[in-house]
Amino acid sequence: MGNKSTPIFKLGLAGIIISIVIMQCTGFIIQGFKSEITNKIAVFNGYGQIESGISSSPFLIASDSIKTILSDNNVLANAYLTAALTFQTKTGIKSVAISGFENLPFEWNAADSNAVYVSQTLFQSMAINADSTASIILAAGSEKYKIRKLKFIPVFNSYLEEIDEKIAFCYLPKLQDVLQLGGKVNFVWTDSTIVGNTKNIAQLTLNGEIQVIKGFSIPYNDSVVVEIIDENGIKSSANIHSNTPTLNTHFGYVDAIRIENNVLSPSEIEYLLPYNLLYTTSQELYPQLFNWLKLLYTNVTVIIALVLCIALINNSSVLLVLIIEKTNLIAILKALGTQEKDIKKVFAYTGFKLNVKALIIGNIISLLIAFSQWQWHWLRLNPKDYFVEEVPFSFDISFFAGISLASLILPVLISYLPLKILRKMNAAELLRLN
Repeated sequence: MGNKSTPIFKLGLAGIIISIVIMQCTGFIIQGFKSEITNKIAVFNGYGQIESGISSSPFLIASDSIKTILSDNNVLANAYLTAALTFQTKTGIKSVAISGFENLPFEWNAADSNAVYVSQTLFQSMAINADSTASIILAAGSEKYKIRKLKFIPVFNSYLEEIDEKIAFCYLPKLQDVLQLGGKVNFVWTDSTIVGNTKNIAQLTLNGEIQVIKGFSIPYNDSVVVEIIDENGIKSSANIHSNTPTLNTHFGYVDAIRIENNVLSPSEIEYLLPYNLLYTTSQELYPQLFNWLKLLYTNVTVIIALVLCIALINNSSVLLVLIIEKTNLIAILKALGTQEKDIKKVFAYTGFKLNVKALIIGNIISLLIAFSQWQWHWLRLNPKDYFVEEVPFSFDISFFAGISLASLILPVLISYLPLKILRKMNAAELLRLN
């Protein structure tokens, strides 16, 4: 279709390219925000939690059997216990919730089973000794309090105020031990005897025989079947050997069980649970964050719709200018008997090639921008406002393909509007004017 290097053609091409880059990068960013926020919530709160629906007691009955049911269905479960923790900071007394988990996130490198892990923000506000220890007060019931000295290690910054300033983490056995929950039996193996002492035990049975609760000594045996019942009625049993120095009922004392993977829907998980247990999703635990993401999606939809309209206008404007520029050619073709639909095909094909060229260039530029941001992090954000330190880019093939198809198909469908002007062009009148 003649010379396509005219300024209007170049301007139209540039406008469509910019529109495609804006739409694709907007899609990358919203997917990045969704991925980052969802991952943050998954690290600290999983995909949901299972808790008792009828009791607020600090233990979940038969938590081990619930975890067995979940593991049989490929659901990863992480039991935890929460207590109130109070300590002195540089700005005064501060209270946070301390959560003891069976497993802490691997990226924290939480190798010290006796330490408490906190955010960088909380750690900086604490008035602690050089060895990173602090005296804290733990609530151990409605009227009981315990004072302990614990080691604190800063390992994360989520930039979510509800987490960074209000939650501390440790391993579950450490918190259970500090709160003195559950019964415990310690064993000392010698060449001729097995000597043991107990703590918070209501009944102790060795090889089927009930023993003295406070302490015992029995003849040496390669293995011993031990059953203990603590003062709250929680039972534990095991076949122990000389490499088993301790047996306890700590496993029964948890507030809830957190779900660590997203293999089943909420309804499927609820179907597996007893009637007295409830499953709460992360969306229900943090509604404000997910509502914020929904608002972002609404804004992005409006932005993409507006930019797509601009791209369609650019495409139609280029076609309209080309038609006006080629009036002499159109007149000659009509005079030679060329049908109007064939002339329309020529201009439609030109517009289609313009869109294909713009789409290829625009997609390449948007991918380069996304790659450079992923590699060098040159676009920064205020984490207090956006919960992340940099603009997150995440590639979603369905979103990317959807924008590409819309940018390719919609201009073709809308091109019939500028092409309608061909009907009003009279060959004789055009030749007379030219």
